[in-house]
Amino acid sequence: MPARGVPCVRPSPGVLAPVAGELVAAPGVGRLGVLAALLLAVSAAADVPSTADAGLPDDAGGKLTRPLGESGLDAGVTLSFASAGPEALDAGVTSAVPPSPPVDEWKGLPNAFRVPGTDAWFHLGGFAHLDVIYDLNPIGARGTFAVGSIPFEAPPEETLYFQVNTSRLRFDVAHLTPLGRAQASLEFDFFTSSGAPRIRHAYAELGRVLAGQTWTTLTDSDCLPPTLDFEMPSSFIVRRQPQVRYTHPFGEDTKLSVAAEYPNFVLDPGAATQASGGFEVRAPDLILRLILDRGPVHLSLAGVGRYLRFRETSGALTEAPGVGGVLELRLRPHARLTLWGEAIGGQGIGGYRGVADLSVDRAGALTAVPILGGFVGATFNWLDNLRSTGTFSVGGAPFQAATSEEHGRAQLYASLNLQWFPVKRVMAGFEVLFGQHYGYLAGGAPTQAHAVRLQGAMRVMLP
Repeated sequence: MPARGVPCVRPSPGVLAPVAGELVAAPGVGRLGVLAALLLAVSAAADVPSTADAGLPDDAGGKLTRPLGESGLDAGVTLSFASAGPEALDAGVTSAVPPSPPVDEWKGLPNAFRVPGTDAWFHLGGFAHLDVIYDLNPIGARGTFAVGSIPFEAPPEETLYFQVNTSRLRFDVAHLTPLGRAQASLEFDFFTSSGAPRIRHAYAELGRVLAGQTWTTLTDSDCLPPTLDFEMPSSFIVRRQPQVRYTHPFGEDTKLSVAAEYPNFVLDPGAATQASGGFEVRAPDLILRLILDRGPVHLSLAGVGRYLRFRETSGALTEAPGVGGVLELRLRPHARLTLWGEAIGGQGIGGYRGVADLSVDRAGALTAVPILGGFVGATFNWLDNLRSTGTFSVGGAPFQAATSEEHGRAQLYASLNLQWFPVKRVMAGFEVLFGQHYGYLAGGAPTQAHAVRLQGAMRVMLP
């Protein structure tokens, strides 16, 4: 939900409007704009020979050796250039097949092509995706397996649901400068209630500096396990928000990032009846992250500090610090086995994972909500084009609010899937999910509810 206290500006027709930390195309023009951009990109690609096909990512049907982005399935979105020779970018090159930049200067863009008359390279990525979902129990969220939305004391219900909302497109333009690589990236999906396009990533990079909206620095996308479920394990942070980030490398296997990010505070929905008002943003969230990538070990350690300020309509002001830390791990002890792990803890940072930052405690005071959780998982490659991933996660807010069941809860999440890549750029999969939701009823009595989901998926990826 959007931060309270932030003014809402009505966009002009065709303008992208901010919604809950994302950007959504204005009604009536989003799909046409998307289609026009896609047709222009494909038309341009037809006029310019692409680079060699040898640079296809391993995951697009070949050996599955690395995660693929959100839910581990962003093949065609993860960027990497195929090197066709030692030539650097040169505006004067006029050969029929333009050379690729040196591979050590770039992280990606498979099958990119040079923009005619420039030294820039363009890449079009993304995929078309279909989910077939069958819920054996009631669950408040249709498109995602959000354990916190499983209702208590609900009557039995089974539901079949099809969706294509997770389909997405990505555009990247990049060139080399004396200050390093300059790259602009734009990615969107259709994961909105109306199916309108939604901006996921919109950022620019120049050398070691990044500015724009992308994954929060508090999480490391290289540690995302390849689940089919869009939600991911209950404890994993999957927030994207506007930010300015600087990353400094220390050798080839260590880097330190520092970021200032625009906060998106969340008030316990049930607390609004006792503490109506809104958040006042006075400072960005400050995040520090260290990544170690050495051989089979990929380790990320991050911490966040934030300032929560909530003013009630009565004029009463609540101020509280928010602080927390995240440890994430990806370990490859064997060529066919990848292990995943994460631990998160803190106070006043619940909004990073879909629970409240502030709630009303039993004494009637607004309080920063504590959060604690973690997950473990494993991916095993049965064949070069067949793999399974299992995850187990616990998380939530060990806090009994004064507002019935909204927080003071825990969540248990488990998943097991099978993914098959029969040919390049095609994936078919099946996943079983189980969730257990623990909470409190209005009278304070503890309660729980569970749900089981069966999910099939098919995806065709762009080059």
